[in-house]
Amino acid sequence: MVKYVVIGLSIFYLIKTRIGIQKLKKYIHLFVFGASLFMLFIGCVNMQGARMGKNDIECPGYVTNIKSGYRYAAKSFRKEYSYTVHYTFKDGKEYTKEVTGQFDKPDKNLKKVWVSPDQKVVGTDSYKSRLQNSYYNFVIALVLFIISIPLRIRFKKKYPRPTKDDLENFVIWGTIVGVVTLFGMVLLSYDFYKIVTGQKNLDYLELDLGLVCCIGFICSVIAIIRSKIKIKKRCY
Repeated sequence: MVKYVVIGLSIFYLIKTRIGIQKLKKYIHLFVFGASLFMLFIGCVNMQGARMGKNDIECPGYVTNIKSGYRYAAKSFRKEYSYTVHYTFKDGKEYTKEVTGQFDKPDKNLKKVWVSPDQKVVGTDSYKSRLQNSYYNFVIALVLFIISIPLRIRFKKKYPRPTKDDLENFVIWGTIVGVVTLFGMVLLSYDFYKIVTGQKNLDYLELDLGLVCCIGFICSVIAIIRSKIKIKKRCY
């Protein structure tokens, strides 16, 4: 939850410095609606991740050799953790699993872990806790969507028809967002390939950033197309 707050504050600071408070106030309904879509996608991803671990086996376990470091990714430095998970499987034998590239700090007092039946995946969160996190995401998404409705109504009353300058600004900003998000997807594509092929553990921060890039790219394309259509109609 903390990482979402940090990401949200970073996005707000970027909007404030690059777009300005006045435009932020004018189009606040779009930002709130975008945040709602973001949390909805995150909830779906978390729920899918929880379902993948539905058959995990609860085992006694603990973590050792906790290390932290910083890695440059997505144009910023982020702190990530690596550690060793020790667990006793249902056959009575003790095994170890090296975990790297994790955004969340592991619990030093951990006493239980959840292991897939084939022992390929070892997690420190239970199926129920991951499912609960997805429910939180859905609730936040719903609240943000409800808030965006009166903001949208107020905007339509105050600005019943966008001016030509507004439409041209939509095209410009849509193009900028589209290029940036497409570049982000290209940068993250190799990491996603490694995750899908099992060469790397699932990194939820990179997954979140990838979703943000996808949502931003799709929304920017839609905004550009709609704005160009409206500009073309007014020219004839």
